[in-house]
Amino acid sequence: MNKKLFSSKVLIFIFILTVFFSQKIFSENKTLLELNDSLQVLTLKNGLTVFIKQDSASALVHTRFVCKAGFSSQSASDAGFFPLFTQLFFANTSDEIKVTSECKADSSTYTADVPEFLLKDFLLEIKERCTKQSFSDELIDRKYNELKRQIMEYNSTTSSFINSAIDSRVFYEEPWKQDSGIYPAIFNSYTSAQIRTIIRDIGRKYYTSDNCALFLTGNLNIEKTYSLLESIFGEWETYYSGKPFYNGTKKYKSPEKKKYVLVADELSQDMNQLVVQYTSLSMAQADLLSASFSAYNSLFVEETLKEKKLGIRGKNYIDCASAQKSNCSRFIIQTLFEKNEFNNDVSPVEQVNIFLDKIQKYSILSAKQFSNAKEKILAKYKTLTGSPSIAMDTLSDYWSLDSSLSTQGFYQRFLTLVDSIQSESERNIYETISKEEPLVFLLLNTENFYKYKNDLLKEGYELITKENASWYSNEIKALKSKEEALEKQNKLNQENQNEIAEETFEGPSFAQDFYRKNISTIKTKKLKNGIPVVIKENKESQTISLLIKINGGEIISAKNQKLLRTVLINLASQNIQYEISSLMRIGKFSGISNVSAWTTEYASYISINCMKEDLKLVLQSVFNAVVFADFTPILADSLIQEQKNQTLLKNGSLSWQLRANALEYLYRKTPLENYYNTDLAPLKSTNWNSVEKGYAELLDASLYTLFLAGDIQTSQILNAAEETLGLLKEITERKTITPLQPFFKNKNRYVQLRHTFTSDLPAELAPKESPILVPTKIFYDPAQLFFQSPESFEKRELFNALLYYFKYMLKNDLEENQRLTVFKATYQNQVGILEAQNLSKPVKYVNAYKNLYEKTKEILSFIPKAYEDKAEEKTEEKAVNENIKEKNTKEINNPQENLSQEITEEQNQLSEEQNKILKTIKSLYIQSELSKTQTNEGLTQLIESGFAESSPDQYLQTYRIIENASASDFLEILENYLNDSKCFKVYSVDSKKQTN
Repeated sequence: MNKKLFSSKVLIFIFILTVFFSQKIFSENKTLLELNDSLQVLTLKNGLTVFIKQDSASALVHTRFVCKAGFSSQSASDAGFFPLFTQLFFANTSDEIKVTSECKADSSTYTADVPEFLLKDFLLEIKERCTKQSFSDELIDRKYNELKRQIMEYNSTTSSFINSAIDSRVFYEEPWKQDSGIYPAIFNSYTSAQIRTIIRDIGRKYYTSDNCALFLTGNLNIEKTYSLLESIFGEWETYYSGKPFYNGTKKYKSPEKKKYVLVADELSQDMNQLVVQYTSLSMAQADLLSASFSAYNSLFVEETLKEKKLGIRGKNYIDCASAQKSNCSRFIIQTLFEKNEFNNDVSPVEQVNIFLDKIQKYSILSAKQFSNAKEKILAKYKTLTGSPSIAMDTLSDYWSLDSSLSTQGFYQRFLTLVDSIQSESERNIYETISKEEPLVFLLLNTENFYKYKNDLLKEGYELITKENASWYSNEIKALKSKEEALEKQNKLNQENQNEIAEETFEGPSFAQDFYRKNISTIKTKKLKNGIPVVIKENKESQTISLLIKINGGEIISAKNQKLLRTVLINLASQNIQYEISSLMRIGKFSGISNVSAWTTEYASYISINCMKEDLKLVLQSVFNAVVFADFTPILADSLIQEQKNQTLLKNGSLSWQLRANALEYLYRKTPLENYYNTDLAPLKSTNWNSVEKGYAELLDASLYTLFLAGDIQTSQILNAAEETLGLLKEITERKTITPLQPFFKNKNRYVQLRHTFTSDLPAELAPKESPILVPTKIFYDPAQLFFQSPESFEKRELFNALLYYFKYMLKNDLEENQRLTVFKATYQNQVGILEAQNLSKPVKYVNAYKNLYEKTKEILSFIPKAYEDKAEEKTEEKAVNENIKEKNTKEINNPQENLSQEITEEQNQLSEEQNKILKTIKSLYIQSELSKTQTNEGLTQLIESGFAESSPDQYLQTYRIIENASASDFLEILENYLNDSKCFKVYSVDSKKQTN
């Protein structure tokens, strides 16, 4: 996922080709196009282009197979599948040949250094993979899960935030065509069969003979190599006969908005980062200016470093580069402004303007600077020509840079660029750059942003946070901005410019505005058989998510047939997927769909995502799967065994062992006690008859509630639901779930954990005798803090917000390999848990929590007790001196007045800390909980959790509660529910001595 900018090496290679292409090279009547003895271009009969450079000094043949199918080929819906295809294409290669696969901006490349005697075998393998493109389920699942994990890990990093934010603005028309443009929520929700459909389409469209090229460098005979290539690839024809998928390069258009400020807590407080991008320069101009600005004796760098207000530490803290894509050349300058004694009070806006003035001033290159820039490019070219394999790799990158050009056009463009760089002038570069307002990205720590917020507003900077950094969140934000603009136009009282800019960042109330725009889109209906249908309309979506809730959960059979409900719901999920797949096979299902299922203590859930056109078919599939399911004892047995295996793995987790034991204690003498008992064997007495009987019980309409989100026409969906699940009968009375309450007790609990010791050795190499275990007194076990949450959802969400804050703050007290996890309190489980893993001394974790609690309490209280005592002493002294009790009583009511001069400075500092804490608490909660609103699937889960307790719009109410919560609101929750004296601490027995 690392960003790789295609820099000036492209133009460097032009000089190589100027030598190579010294003759007239293209002939329409020749298949073998001879250039000279050094470089040959071969066009095979099927249209495959082959570049061969002889290198008699090499014992290996440097081989690169290239397909014009990179990130720039992606659409919004298949972003991520092009790099997945690249990883699949040469997976499981033979040990003799190591292939490096890479998905780039404009191509996918497969590079290998092949012994000459294996060249034929390797070329045959390339042809085999191009023609068949057959991948096993195991391979697809493995590569998909690996890439999914990488995407999720990368998506949570600061680098992802920065790259996504910048790419989404620079390439705003098609941001998904960047390697930062993959939408994790979409990419993470496919089955093997669905993935195969997408990658098969990529293979058929892009991996064709006329869209690929082969680059060979080595001790090769041209004529023999040509014959070998024809014999191998001659029968490989393109079999994609659909509409051309490429209609030429779309001309790049710079966005109208030019200034952005990227704000995050993770960014340094001591350094402000700046990224400037010019997009109007030609490829030659960008490379020449980059070469001049990054020269060792760069006048721009030398003069910029002298500016004390900027605080740039040295030459290494200014980076200039040229970046090329198929439709855009960019000149990019990055730097860091460090705080120093000269710029403590200098606004970052002023720093940016000074830096931009320097760029403008020193883009007028002297004749010598311009000449040196050309020589610098030439020097790089000479370095590249020293390695034929690198030279050919560069050529391959350039070949794929513009997919609209043929081989002939590819060469002609080379000649044009050679001519343009020779004919380019210093004046042209300056005139181009002076006419352009560059794109400016200023990266600030959250505290620094609020310090200079007014300056940034006046200068017209647009705020970018993690919530709106990526293109998939910007779509929602863009719609919201349009609606806000219309509202502003209708206002009778015109606000001044600064006030309007202020609303751009915060608005009068984001939560209230969000509530107002969404409350009317949530509707609750009932089918004739009593099944509630809760709908969240989202007209901007092309998909629909259906969440089916089935009351009961594991609590109904936790003692006798533990986890039976999980088996039943997994079986129903498989049956639904089978019904949908059957429709796909006969062409009735227009899109793709994924089905997932899970079971909690009180209910089971089946979630289905589909295109809006297919929702009626999905409802029919659900009905058929429940009513007409035909499953065998073998299938039931396999699901039972699978669940037993998963439970065995889960019970091996130290975290789960500790948590389950504590919850078993908290819910003692309730049905949940058996559910959390890890010693109670699951599905012990479950058999075919149990599954058959349990599945028949799913025919009860009183168990069901439907939640839908997406572009839904309510009346049509209700009719479809009536014709399917509406036909079920209520067999039992519909019951309201009343969660069981935990029996909390302030104490320490020690749990004997079962440690599993593993080995890297396969079974056949395992020793005959049991290995000798070396005794140890140090165990790196988890420790957990349990808190009973408030019962009302308003206070419970404030409670959860504080848990997220404690997790965020406590991570600074943990070591690198230690990890913190929050288990939030819910309506069904009114317990909040803070867990730390891999602890050698749990006492440090507990003490860290106590210290953070006290510090948070002090700041949320706003005025420490010391001030109150001091104020009281002052007022009492005054009362004695004046001896007027009535007057004293009146003044005591406002003791802070008497200390205004003495404690103002400390109060201000305390007030700033309190505001910072409040912003952090609210921000963390919104990021953690309301991020679900970005997907239809998340929306169904939000409205379900609210519907179970009070109303489906509860998440809208919660947003307002969190936004409007004051320090005293959080302080009340902190003192009453998160106090250390109310904490239930759970440790491992093995680390008991380490808690003291």
